[in-house]
Amino acid sequence: MTGMPSKAKQERWQPASAVLLTGLAQSALLSCLPWLMDRSGLGATAWSWLLGGSLWGMMLMAPLWGKWLDRRGAALGLWLSFSGFTLALALLLLALGMVPGSLAMVGLLLVSRLVHSLFMAGVFPSAQYLQLQGLAPERWRGALARLSALSQLGRLLGPALVAAFAWWWPPLALLLVLLASMLLAAALWRRQRLQSKGTDAKESAAPWAPALPLYLLALVITTALGQVQFLLGPLLQQGLGLSPEGASSLMGAYLALAALVAALVGLGLVPRLGSSGQLALGVLCLSLGGAWLGWSSPQQGFWGPLALLSAGLALTSPWYGVKLRERWPRAQGRVAGRLSSLHTLGYGLGMVSGGWLLQKTPQTPLLGLALLGPLLLALLAWQAWLDKKSRA
Repeated sequence: MTGMPSKAKQERWQPASAVLLTGLAQSALLSCLPWLMDRSGLGATAWSWLLGGSLWGMMLMAPLWGKWLDRRGAALGLWLSFSGFTLALALLLLALGMVPGSLAMVGLLLVSRLVHSLFMAGVFPSAQYLQLQGLAPERWRGALARLSALSQLGRLLGPALVAAFAWWWPPLALLLVLLASMLLAAALWRRQRLQSKGTDAKESAAPWAPALPLYLLALVITTALGQVQFLLGPLLQQGLGLSPEGASSLMGAYLALAALVAALVGLGLVPRLGSSGQLALGVLCLSLGGAWLGWSSPQQGFWGPLALLSAGLALTSPWYGVKLRERWPRAQGRVAGRLSSLHTLGYGLGMVSGGWLLQKTPQTPLLGLALLGPLLLALLAWQAWLDKKSRA
């Protein structure tokens, strides 16, 4: 597994580009929401259902995609899933050209989000699978960190593209992503015809129980980040007395900082750290960031703790991704599918619990993040105990 054919090296840009484009499209879509609501005649509630519903669909589909990848191969999986993502984006733009609020527009928007939820769940697991092919296990952490950094870079570039074209037609950014996606889908079609099949299904079993604490670790971290993303906007608006537009602008700056920090840490720091150092620094950043954010106020600003949380995510996500793949190297699709599902579930749970906390404890809804560090340490201790028990 240590050697990699030159052709495979040349084609590693394809899964990386897929991750970049999907991140760019999602952030550009969110940045276009005010324009989309005005153009479509649908309110914020309808769009929240359209966007949120597709997330739950992705959560359910990701494990199925992962199992399928192990059986049929990641090259075919990436082409199918990314082509589905491209089709969903095309349907969305087509719907926006119809009569605002019409049955045809609403129906096509629903179909677009349904297609998105069915296929988008397979893009990141497939890209991870392909990016790790031919690499020695000691290089997996760096490869996974680069993919995560590219996703964050896409989220950073999406709002910038929308802002650049806002004076003419904000969805032009989505149209450009669509054109680039069509070209990439054509390149992936050629690749999948040459790529080998996946592993045998009987050899790719990956039981949940031996690594349950690591899976819960992924869920806990993304739930905490989901809470932060949901709560920062309302806290800034209420605490600083901002208008909705002002709060949205400041929130965008915070999210841009988070994406930039995650990209820099993933590209520059993770490849230079050992496994234990990466975990220790990641847990430290998450623990300090959570405690700091839990006791911060809008007047003090959230820049420091948010940067720490973003760095912690960029450090820990590749770590547990590699640890799970090392346990079941012939079930990478299943592992990636489960993690994608748990990440999606975590963000959803974070947003739901964030709304509940904002109602129950409006002054200190982020206080529970102070417990993030002890909870992560407890899960790691549980995993160490399970590993020791299995060796005995």
